[in-house]
Amino acid sequence: MKSERKKYSAVVRRSLLTIPLMAALLTVGSGLAWADGGCDALSVTAAWVRAAPTGAPVMGGYMQVTNTGADKVTLTAVSSSQFERVQMHESTVDDNGMASMQPVSAVAVPAGQTVAFAPGGYHLMLFDPQQELAAGDDVTLTLQCADGGDTNVTATVRDMLPKGKKHMQHMHHGN
Repeated sequence: MKSERKKYSAVVRRSLLTIPLMAALLTVGSGLAWADGGCDALSVTAAWVRAAPTGAPVMGGYMQVTNTGADKVTLTAVSSSQFERVQMHESTVDDNGMASMQPVSAVAVPAGQTVAFAPGGYHLMLFDPQQELAAGDDVTLTLQCADGGDTNVTATVRDMLPKGKKHMQHMHHGN
């Protein structure tokens, strides 16, 4: 009985010592989470999606993301109900001049700075459109941030052919 009491007392003491340590870790952990600002600090401009041929399984998306806050904001995902899935990607060129494109899990936007999602750099890959999208249509994108918040952005679909080229191309193929 006495040895059981000693064991129980030792367990209680260790538990009591663990509580302050856990509280300190939780405090530090929550402080780290606050170092990353929220989506509400983001201002998104010039959002657009590249028009694709009918039935194309993927489209590219671009925008300028400005962080107006005092802390960096980390984008962790982008989604759209108009696509099966959306991924953030980065295009790079290696020392041999070979271009490649890789998905990225997060994009940090430093405080007071703008990150461009543009051809040749960061961009969005929008997979499997749920409907036909043509130049002039709108796409709603939801940007998700590390703080758990999100913000909606409207991107306009743009035809990348110069005016008149599309018509001329169809006329040429029709002959």
